Amino acid sequence: ARTMEKKKMSIPVSVGIASTWFGMHCGSGFATGSQYAIYYSKYGWLALITPIITWLVLAVAFYFIFEYCRITKVSSYKDYASNVFIKKIGIVFIIAIDLWSLCAQIMGVSGILAGSGSLFEEYNVNYWIGVAAAGAIVLGMVVFGSRVMMRISTYLTVGLLVCITILGFVGLAQNWDNFVQVVANHENGGGTFLDALGSALTYSGVQIGSMFAVCSMAPELRNTKESAKTAFGGAFLNLIMLQILGLVMIANYPEINAETLPVLTALSAIGIPVLRILYAIMLFLALISTGAGCAFAIVTRFKGIIAKWFKCSETISGVIIALVMMAIGVFGSQFGLTAIFSTGYGYLSKMAWPLGILPAIIILPIRIYYLKKSGGKYDYPAKAERQ
Repeated sequence: ARTMEKKKMSIPVSVGIASTWFGMHCGSGFATGSQYAIYYSKYGWLALITPIITWLVLAVAFYFIFEYCRITKVSSYKDYASNVFIKKIGIVFIIAIDLWSLCAQIMGVSGILAGSGSLFEEYNVNYWIGVAAAGAIVLGMVVFGSRVMMRISTYLTVGLLVCITILGFVGLAQNWDNFVQVVANHENGGGTFLDALGSALTYSGVQIGSMFAVCSMAPELRNTKESAKTAFGGAFLNLIMLQILGLVMIANYPEINAETLPVLTALSAIGIPVLRILYAIMLFLALISTGAGCAFAIVTRFKGIIAKWFKCSETISGVIIALVMMAIGVFGSQFGLTAIFSTGYGYLSKMAWPLGILPAIIILPIRIYYLKKSGGKYDYPAKAERQ
């Protein structure tokens, strides 16, 4: 009976982590269609194929990340970096990962604040009210911790799935003839498969940054099967939802790629008011999920340090960090969504492969092998023990 109870308890953890991962992905860039246009649909029909490559890479990487964090109970990226990389150069990677993560999460917060303000303006509500509303909700989710965030993200995911599915299939039906033409004629805007492949791999680098939020929850997983189910199930969820939304983009190719808010443009063309309302709800929920994930990763990393400096509780230090992030995010939001997604994340992706993806795929399998062999110790077994 106790075993069955544990099994029942583990299911929400797996679903919660996958939902948080989806929430991190389904941010302003995803929900507006901007990221899909930048990394996929500019290559026309090839956008039906290349997202599979992105999420296969991420599924493998996240499996090893989840399994490593589950075994070692690592819940911050400082501990992750210091124990994954060689001890003598670990500090270099910690500093590099700190810079990478800080930039990624701050850009994420900048995007959600800018998106929330702009969304509120669409409905004739002051920009700063939208920023304040998003910031307040994100702050509350961060303060109440990972379990509350997983639970909220799970509920938000249900709404996001419904909205995205409706938008995808209605948008496809509206422009079915153009979709068939793009696919049948292999329209790709002059790009090659190698170009599209490179763009898909760049997007893998963009999305691996969410590891810092979800790996803090991985210690809650109970076994290897849970790690695999969470990694591959989460990747599949992200892929399916990305492609359903992408149907709207391909069905409106190539004109829609030039739009700043492609999905909103597609919805306006459909001319069904209720869909526009659903989109607004979906976008706001997506922004909240992303902002909470971004803030939580940084709070987890630095709340202990700030608490010692100011001699306060970790809850108060978490609030301080979240507020500082949002203040910086307000400044960053002035650069606009396109610059954040295209230029900013493009540079971060170049850092992400050597710091995030390659270590996860190459180093972590070796580390996990020795960890299991040594009973969960952090260090490789001593030479004497190996003999």
